[in-house]
Amino acid sequence: MCELPVKATDEIGLLARAFADMEHRLREHLDVLHQKEVHLHHLAQHDHLTNLPNRLLLFDRLRQAIVKAHRTTHQIAVIFIDLDRFKDINDSLGHAVGDEVIQQSAQRLRMLLRDEDTVARLGGDEFVVVLEQV
Repeated sequence: MCELPVKATDEIGLLARAFADMEHRLREHLDVLHQKEVHLHHLAQHDHLTNLPNRLLLFDRLRQAIVKAHRTTHQIAVIFIDLDRFKDINDSLGHAVGDEVIQQSAQRLRMLLRDEDTVARLGGDEFVVVLEQV
């Protein structure tokens, strides 16, 4: 890539500075677009309340775990978790408290697992755990 003569004081220098400014603005715009793309990708694969993987990402990780288990001698385990009487919490204490219960449950499940394991929120009060290399 050649250097533009941005220090020149003639019309070429003026044009070079304009091009350099446009290039700088384009790079900034592309950086912002990339950040938004990363954010949208995250939103598409994670639950908004708990930030856990959602159903879409869960199925992808489960598929990967199955493929890995076929290649090795390890097994996987899939655990379905449903919070008992969660509707009673929402009905009697309100949705804000119900959301807090979901968030706390998600956090506690996440703390119990290894890095290679996955806990995902299917929706409502339902979670799925995928344990690899059992």
